[in-house]
Amino acid sequence: MIGRLKRRFVGMTMLIFTLVLAVIIIGIYAYMRMEGARSSQRILEQAVRRDGQRQELSPPPGFSGDLSRPGLDGDASFPPPDQFPRAGFFDQEAQLLNVFSVKVDSAGEIQEILSGFDSEDSDIEALLSLAQSGGQAQGTLEYNGASFRYLYAEKPYGGIYAFLSQSWEQSILARTLAVSLLVGGGCLVTVFCMSLFLAGWSVRPIARAWAKQKEFVANASHELKTPLTTILANTDVMLANPESTVASQGKWLDYIRAEAQRMSGLVADLLFLAKADDGSEAQERKSFCLSDAVERAVLPMESLIFEQGKALRTEITPDITMVGDEARVVQLVVLLMDNAIKHSDPNGDLTLTLAQDRDRARLTVTNTGPAIPPESLDKIFERFYRVDASRNRQTGGYGLGLSIVRQIVDMHRGKIEVSSGEITTFTITLPLGDLGRRASPPSRNP
Repeated sequence: MIGRLKRRFVGMTMLIFTLVLAVIIIGIYAYMRMEGARSSQRILEQAVRRDGQRQELSPPPGFSGDLSRPGLDGDASFPPPDQFPRAGFFDQEAQLLNVFSVKVDSAGEIQEILSGFDSEDSDIEALLSLAQSGGQAQGTLEYNGASFRYLYAEKPYGGIYAFLSQSWEQSILARTLAVSLLVGGGCLVTVFCMSLFLAGWSVRPIARAWAKQKEFVANASHELKTPLTTILANTDVMLANPESTVASQGKWLDYIRAEAQRMSGLVADLLFLAKADDGSEAQERKSFCLSDAVERAVLPMESLIFEQGKALRTEITPDITMVGDEARVVQLVVLLMDNAIKHSDPNGDLTLTLAQDRDRARLTVTNTGPAIPPESLDKIFERFYRVDASRNRQTGGYGLGLSIVRQIVDMHRGKIEVSSGEITTFTITLPLGDLGRRASPPSRNP
């Protein structure tokens, strides 16, 4: 799928750029063609206005040839076009060399031919005949493989036809088109290479998200499979003894209930994470006492910690108030404490502190025990991730607790940090808004 997405990205980019480039080239060509036609029209109007008399041309600097009767096809006396001073793309002085005129009387008979070409009069007479047969005062002609523009103007003696070879105009258009295609081809190659790079760069997050989604589905299926297998196995045992009473089947029913509750908790956690991802998780925003909420979350866990032979120390600054979802903040504290209890060593020490730093609350949970490997510090918040590669359940849980912690912190626009060595420390900073305040020194509960 990712490869197909990259190909579509490159294909769409190249298609759009090719269409834009084609429009630009066509626009440039159309503009040059129109400009060439206007320039040629001005030359013809100038010729008929001067009654066919040619303008004297001054030779360009460094030119030693003869401009008296310049040839147009390789004559050494004709200066190269780039030696003429240019007026834009079209060189009017060079075009003037391509003009010749024919004076006719009122009957249309030739009176005089005014030409700088080394050409036969019969060719000029043929061109005149084509122009007269068209019945138009101006237009274009094709003769002997060459193109000409012409313009007719009435005069006291009859009229005058001015003809202009389009060779210069066509050569300019050909060079313009060639340069445009060459530059366009280079741009296409450059854009193709850039689009390949950008396609790979842009789909990289999608590829990572797709890989995580596949991993998430596989892990969720794995976690749901175990309780379902247990439920089905206990159900089969009960069905194998249909004559037994409900009381005698109580042990199997307890197993089914325990696994169903585990599965219900897993589904609830997955639903919360899914809603948090797409922003549809409802979040209650109200003012509450954060200090009381943290104490309320820690209190039920003290007996469990004592039973395991571990020690808990709390330092909670009283009367810290914040705006947020109180239930989710309590869940955050419970999950952090549960994680600390599970991963602390026997007879270990746990510490929870809550303090206020200006407009933020800082919650810290520490425990002694095995250090988290450095390569796992960035992964422990991933869903279903466990530091132990065997994915055993000796400590219980599904590997979703810290993922939910991070989601709750993100929902409250907070920040979470973790460091691990002889002591593992989770530090969470939550914004209080304008309602946080410090009232008295922290209390200490050994």
